[in-house]
Amino acid sequence: MSDIEKTLKIINEFSELQKSHPGPVSYSLMFGSPSASKVALITAGIHGNEVGTLPAFLEFAKNLKIQEGCVIMALGNIDALKENKRYLDEDMNRLFSEIDRDSAERKRAGDIKQLIDMADYHLDLHQTIEPTKYPFYLLRPHVRAESFASLLGVTNMAIMTDTKKGVQKGYMTSGAYAYSKGLLSVTLEVSEKGYFEEATQRTNIGLKNFLDIYLNELKIDHFLESQQAKELTKITMKSSEAYDSKRSYLLEGFQNLQFVKKGTHLGVHPDKLESEQKFYAPEDGYILFPKYPERNENGECLSWPQLSSIYVLGVSK
Repeated sequence: MSDIEKTLKIINEFSELQKSHPGPVSYSLMFGSPSASKVALITAGIHGNEVGTLPAFLEFAKNLKIQEGCVIMALGNIDALKENKRYLDEDMNRLFSEIDRDSAERKRAGDIKQLIDMADYHLDLHQTIEPTKYPFYLLRPHVRAESFASLLGVTNMAIMTDTKKGVQKGYMTSGAYAYSKGLLSVTLEVSEKGYFEEATQRTNIGLKNFLDIYLNELKIDHFLESQQAKELTKITMKSSEAYDSKRSYLLEGFQNLQFVKKGTHLGVHPDKLESEQKFYAPEDGYILFPKYPERNENGECLSWPQLSSIYVLGVSK
């Protein structure tokens, strides 16, 4: 069975579940009572080629039974999922701002925003474009958010995002939107994109623990604050390398969250003066979000100028 066939089967089974657990928007499920004091939201597939969380996501939905509270589950970019593409017209996970756009992705982002507006807790399931050495969380610096991530139990690696930079050039992620609405929101990146057993196992752990945290928060005042959470390795984005031209490139083989020493040769700007072409790690740190875009026969990025940086360097203190 191809990846697309697997995904279509999951989407169809998810749609069947809607008949018994209809959610507030299309391709969403609701368990429990919408009048619950606190609502939990789980989203997956906001990028259409990040399908590795879907098998566990579906099984969790099939077996979910709750006596109290309210859990909403939603699939994201349905049209892109059906074609195993990150997106069709626009990156859906940049469309949660108030800017009006007339694309299918923008409309679906509007559906997910409705769910975020209803929720108090949010777990957003993702995978990375390139290989990653470890699964990781994306979260804002906050005691409860950090405790929440730690208790999810999937990894101890957390990339901290800037609370002051929820919007860049008019774009906003679902996590940034959730944060702006005051939700306790964590993005979990389980693996590189695609179907992997590790992705299924890690998603299973995250979903089980997310539900446990939520149900305990319903019952116990200050539950998260009272827990002895494991310490996270918190990585802050420190610097980045911009594209000098379409031909700038990162050397092959770097993975997300790979640690590099200061002075490590990372890549080349071929269109600079020869003495200035090579670029190096400015300090010890972690490679974050390495970019290996598709290129033409001349070595030029086909996705220019959408690429924001060749890589980001993160540091842990």
